[in-house]
Amino acid sequence: MRIPCRPEPYNLAALQGSLKANTLQFTRLGFCFEALSGISPIMTDTFAFATWTEARDAAHTARKSGDVAQAIAILRGLAVAFPTKEGIAAAARGLRACGQWNDAVALLEDAVVFQPVSTALTVALADAYVEKKYFSNAIACVQVYLDRIPHDAALWVNLGGLHFAAAEWTEAERAFSHALTLKPLDLDAALGQGDALYRLGRNDEAIAAYRRVLALKPDDARAHFKLGSVLAAGPDLGEAKAALRNAIALDPSNAAAYVNFAGVLHQLGRLAEAAEAARQAVNLDGGLVAAYSILGTIFLESGQFQPAAEILRIAADLDPGAVMILTALATAENAIDNPRAAERLLQRILAIEPANLEARHMLSAVNGEPVRSVPPGYSRQLFNWYAEKFDRMLADSLNYRAPQDVAAMLMDVKPEPRAFSALLDLGCGTGLVAEALAKHYVIDHKVGVDVAEKMVEVSRKKGFYDEVIHGDAADVLAARASAFDLITAVDMFIYVGDLAPLMPLMARALKSGGVLAYSIEVMTEGKYKLQRTGRFAHTIKYVEDLAKSHGLTPLASRAVTLRLENTAGVPGLIGLLQRA
Repeated sequence: MRIPCRPEPYNLAALQGSLKANTLQFTRLGFCFEALSGISPIMTDTFAFATWTEARDAAHTARKSGDVAQAIAILRGLAVAFPTKEGIAAAARGLRACGQWNDAVALLEDAVVFQPVSTALTVALADAYVEKKYFSNAIACVQVYLDRIPHDAALWVNLGGLHFAAAEWTEAERAFSHALTLKPLDLDAALGQGDALYRLGRNDEAIAAYRRVLALKPDDARAHFKLGSVLAAGPDLGEAKAALRNAIALDPSNAAAYVNFAGVLHQLGRLAEAAEAARQAVNLDGGLVAAYSILGTIFLESGQFQPAAEILRIAADLDPGAVMILTALATAENAIDNPRAAERLLQRILAIEPANLEARHMLSAVNGEPVRSVPPGYSRQLFNWYAEKFDRMLADSLNYRAPQDVAAMLMDVKPEPRAFSALLDLGCGTGLVAEALAKHYVIDHKVGVDVAEKMVEVSRKKGFYDEVIHGDAADVLAARASAFDLITAVDMFIYVGDLAPLMPLMARALKSGGVLAYSIEVMTEGKYKLQRTGRFAHTIKYVEDLAKSHGLTPLASRAVTLRLENTAGVPGLIGLLQRA
């Protein structure tokens, strides 16, 4: 009788019944088995190894020397001559190493019938199934054992690991939890339970599980690594950094620990240290995509586009379907004047994610298409991604000072601290404009509005506004006629393009004598144009002529450098318009 190797659990009970009907004697793999327990080694003229370990080592030597056929012959003889659990397990491992997976599994499936409570054989068979990702077979194999021996904590841990590999997080957590009821101090069970809890989104419980391990074994590198990695996704970056530093000190070979450490340092704005940690990860594991990805991202955020492109190309080769990597690489290629390379990357992204707003918008920018505004939802997607690192990127890496420049120009024309009683900040982001104004002006009521909910969250935490609205600027303007004596649109028009729909709404929302402060990236001819950066440039004439048609008079303007890009300054203008 032969059990087919397939990705469904085999029926051990049926197998046992069939074997009994066949007097516990059958032929398989071309040689004969008696009952595989309690038999003395069989010595033949052609199999002269005194122990199963000698046979195993001889097979290993033959395989390493290239004589795979000889290795297979020895392993088959080993299984006959030494039908103990150790001999069978060794023969099966050797057969798998020789590429004889079906034979190895057939041998082990037969063996567990005669020794159904052998941990060694059960684990060996489960491992063989896992090699082919037949997780359901492996789980069924271990479960049959546990139905007979339910108090084997180590096998419950093994079962948890199999459920985890099969992405069955709830079942994995249950198995690890049961192992802990049998053996409360089992570190592997506690670590596995933490991993499953994390995958289930129960981060606080996962952190508690890792802390229990560290309470029992303070120098457990795995627990430090896992604890730091989970903490890195939350607000306590200081503790995450400390845990990952401990993990690296205890196990300097853990490339993933260096990657996660780099990620925490990156979030903390310590870019040089983050880059060094990412390089260490690359040195340890040249195939670790995340290490190249974070290193390339650091270069990109620092405006070092050439090294960013070089690193991100490696990451994209290692993981051709990673949309975030392809997007970052397209940005870098575009910035170093490789528009066709950027176009190919953006087309790849759209083949993977046809609805990707960023790729679609950037493709329009790279190809110079006549676009009136960004796609609906694009700004929300973009700035949600940037929210947590927005301030650091703009101020530290890009030398962004538009909010301060606008505040300074306002003070030139309206120096009184109480010149404005009500502020509406369009596209308020993380509150940089309100923060700059607060250093000189006392404004009774400050309102911020942004389409990105994560930007709104950051603004609310800072507390510079009395009211922060998550929504569309046009809707807020339309609902608040003559409500403000100062409206700011700093770094907003560059994501709008056609200002014709917005300008009358801004004019209507201002009180008589109220001021609109804005910034633009400047071009010399026409009205507005989508640039290859994905941002719009405008002519001063277009903005001022449109403003005049809606009752807004130019009050002041000043040429400025808005930010650095690829180490060069981006020419811009800040202006003030006043309602009659």
